[in-house]
Amino acid sequence: MRLLLIAKDLEVVIAFKPLVSLGHCVWVAETISGAKKKMGETPLELLVVDEEIYMNQPDRLAALLTTSGESGNPLPLVAVGFSTGKERYSLKRPPTKNDLSEFMMELAGELEPVALNHTAAMLQCDDDEELLYDISKVFLGDAPNQIEKMREGFKQDNLGLVSSAAHSLKGASGNLAAECLYEAAQQLESASHRRESAIARACFAQVEYQLIRLRRCLEKTVLASG
Repeated sequence: MRLLLIAKDLEVVIAFKPLVSLGHCVWVAETISGAKKKMGETPLELLVVDEEIYMNQPDRLAALLTTSGESGNPLPLVAVGFSTGKERYSLKRPPTKNDLSEFMMELAGELEPVALNHTAAMLQCDDDEELLYDISKVFLGDAPNQIEKMREGFKQDNLGLVSSAAHSLKGASGNLAAECLYEAAQQLESASHRRESAIARACFAQVEYQLIRLRRCLEKTVLASG
C-alpha cells in the first residue's frame, strides 16, 4: 500500500518506519504544502495525518482531503492522535508496530484487492469444495518452507535460490487464484532473476505481507469448517 504521512514529530515518523519492512511504501511530508506537492507527483492510496498538523492547519487539511487518489476518489484519511468524527480511521499517538500491522491488515480488506478470488478458485476446482479445502491445507503447509528458502537465499546472497522458491510459491498461489500473492511472488522471482538484490528484498517483504493476508482469509473461509 502507498501512503503519505504528514507529520513533523520525529517520534511519530519513526513509529511508521516498520510499515516499510511489511512491504508498504511510505512517504513523509512535514507540511500541508509539501503533502500537496507529493500527492501531485505520486499515486497514493492512503493519507495519514498527525494531530500536530491538524491542530495547526485544519482548514488547509480539509481542502487537501478533496484531492482524488489513484482510484479517482478522495484519499481515505487516517488520524493519528485526534478525532473529528469525519476521518475514516484513527490510530493512537504514536502507534506501536503491532498497532500498525493489525490496522494495515484490516485496511487491506477494504482498500486492496481480495487475497483470495473464491469464485475463480472454485472454478479451478470444478466447484469441489473438498478439493479446494485440501489444496488450501497443502498450500499453507508448504508456503512457510518456501519463505524459509527465500530467507536462506538472501542470507547466502543466493538469489537463484530466492527466485526458485518464489517461482514455486507463485505456482501454488496461482492454483488457489490468490492473485495478490501471485503477483508479489512473480515480482520477487523477476527481481531475483535479474539479481537486483535491493528490489528483491522489498518484493520479499510484500510476499510475506500477502501470504499473511491469504492465510487469514483461508482460515476464515475455506478452512473454517474443517
